[in-house]
Amino acid sequence: MGLEPATQRLATEADAELFDVLRKRADVQFLPGGMGMNSLRGAQWWLKRRNLKNVTVSIAGALGDDDVHNILATKCIEAGLTPIFETRPGMTTGQCACLLINKNRTFVTELGAAASYRLADHPEVYKNPSVRVLYTLAFYVSRDPDGTDLLREYLGQVQERPLVMVGLSARWACMSEVFKNLVLEAADVVFGNRDELDAFSSFLGAPSGLSVSAQAAFVAARCRRAGAWVICTQGPGPVVCATNRGSPALGGQLEFSHTVRHLPDDVIKDDIGAGDGFVGGFMGSVYQDLISGDAETCADSEGDGSTPGSITFKVQSLSWGTVKAAVEEGIYTARQVMKHTGCQYC
Repeated sequence: MGLEPATQRLATEADAELFDVLRKRADVQFLPGGMGMNSLRGAQWWLKRRNLKNVTVSIAGALGDDDVHNILATKCIEAGLTPIFETRPGMTTGQCACLLINKNRTFVTELGAAASYRLADHPEVYKNPSVRVLYTLAFYVSRDPDGTDLLREYLGQVQERPLVMVGLSARWACMSEVFKNLVLEAADVVFGNRDELDAFSSFLGAPSGLSVSAQAAFVAARCRRAGAWVICTQGPGPVVCATNRGSPALGGQLEFSHTVRHLPDDVIKDDIGAGDGFVGGFMGSVYQDLISGDAETCADSEGDGSTPGSITFKVQSLSWGTVKAAVEEGIYTARQVMKHTGCQYC
């Protein structure tokens, strides 16, 4: 079928046979995937392990009206996610064929209906007052400028808004004006790997030759949300974290790095989705701190007393202690993913 090892590309009409062949194999594994879904599954897994009750992790998007729709929706529910899916008649559901041979992976991705989702049609997704953490990706933002502008305007108008986390997704995806505007005006946490951060910082005007920590600091300094963080993963290398507001715990410094503990080669099955798992563990840890009402976690968080056990969040920024703990949990979650084939949480 013309596939090359260790490559990734978008599907063409000629690849329809590939997906049909894989679906019919007895040993095929169906995993609810994509960067965002992988991360949300990771957050749900992390929260469940902490026995946190009454927590809903939802995912919004568009699916086609085909058999893959049913497979994906069922797998999401099995993973503990609450799907908020729109069905697009006549379109296919996005899917990715992941082929792994001797730890060399090949991806063939059919976007299908996934690229057609529009936030303007679903303002209830982000205007829901119960939403505490909102996560989106450059992949979706760059395809939905009108919906993203509405989201950005809403976040700038409300006093009690969710914590906004965004992923750089890929070099090509993060280099768009609409994504840049969302990050600079509304993001509290920005995630990316070294390659993505290099692309995005350059897009913002960073000079060439900067170190990873300098690139992270460059991006953080341009974020308008006080106390915004940029988190850069580097595989087995240190996780680099930078903020735009100095912390007393850091002696006024604006960045720090966290060592990633070595995972023996004989334990690693696959690193697909490890970065997504990191984001999931990070989000779960931050959410746990938010609902704890710990003053060390949020600049201002309090219960409003209207409902027993309720919490009203007036999040100004995340403290160094919260981010450090979240990075550690992100690393932990990523390590669990690498012990399995595909992005799985067990």
